[in-house]
Amino acid sequence: MAMATAFAGPAGRPLAAIGRRPALSTRRPAHAARPPPVAVRQITRPPSDVGASPPTAELPATALAAAAVTSADVTTTLPPSPADVAPPPTPPSRSGKGARIGVYKEPTLRATGDSLASTPPMIAICAAFAAATAVTGVTHVARIASSPDPLPTAAAAAGGVLVGWAVADAASAVYHWALDNYGSETTPVWGAQIAGFQGHHDQPFTIVQRAPCNNLYRSCVPALPQMVGLAVVGCVSLASGDAGGAGAGVVAAQSAYAAFLVGVVGAQQFHQWAHAVKGVPPLALAAARARLIVSRKAHGRHHVSPYGGVYGMVSGWFNAPADRFELWRHAEVAVWHLRGVEPICWKLDGRLRERAFDIAGGRRPEE
Repeated sequence: MAMATAFAGPAGRPLAAIGRRPALSTRRPAHAARPPPVAVRQITRPPSDVGASPPTAELPATALAAAAVTSADVTTTLPPSPADVAPPPTPPSRSGKGARIGVYKEPTLRATGDSLASTPPMIAICAAFAAATAVTGVTHVARIASSPDPLPTAAAAAGGVLVGWAVADAASAVYHWALDNYGSETTPVWGAQIAGFQGHHDQPFTIVQRAPCNNLYRSCVPALPQMVGLAVVGCVSLASGDAGGAGAGVVAAQSAYAAFLVGVVGAQQFHQWAHAVKGVPPLALAAARARLIVSRKAHGRHHVSPYGGVYGMVSGWFNAPADRFELWRHAEVAVWHLRGVEPICWKLDGRLRERAFDIAGGRRPEE
């Protein structure tokens, strides 16, 4: 009996009972398994009666140890909520805008406040210009048909259209050359267009991702009142019954003027098609092959540093004579003599500067 007592366990259990599961009557009840984490609840959710003192004096040692845990320690042990978990990256879309970005890279906007989308005012301006152009064309055809000599008048009108289209290409080339080489975003009136043109050389495919009216409305603003004037002249002529009284010369001049306005407005659209890899209308592709509008291959010659030529953006007819006779080098030297400003193309390639002074002659900047 004494030996059995000596070999009993620390809790008074005999050795034979060690390792066995105690009887159900000797187990502790479930509610007494561990003290309630009162202190943890006070950290994560403060009680409503803030002024009362926490009952830490009566808490057991385990609860007091839990009370030493800070709220930061408690929150770090909690699993993250679904809202805190970042969603996995989604693959780029292969249709719509995502496909265009995938083909043309991410667009880069250089002008402050610029965007790629068309706003309602942009759409209204472009729609008004399209309506005025349609009215001008219809009244013009009616006047030609009612003239005493329709065939000669129609031939004069066709000649006027070609002349106006060629002048529009020359005007677009001069405008393109000026905005590519002079000024900045801070330049009055033209600052936004200058920033866009000069940044276009770094990100040429941004223009393809512009909405049509976003791309054209700036050109429509000055051309709209002029086209409205041509439409009013045509309507008044038809209403007065004197539609056929205008001579072939007047019809040719009005045709040239209308074609010029359409060309300078459409230059940016032709420019966009010249950069597009896909989505170009078949009629535009046919016009580019016929050299009625600038082609992708022809305009591609401009996008070679230092971007010193091939500036025409309507038909490209002006590019060959302008580059052959070094028109832009003469103009750049003239601007330097008048204003003392060097074009950007000279800064990109000093050899072009030397070539310009060799061609144009005159005093050099270092002299």
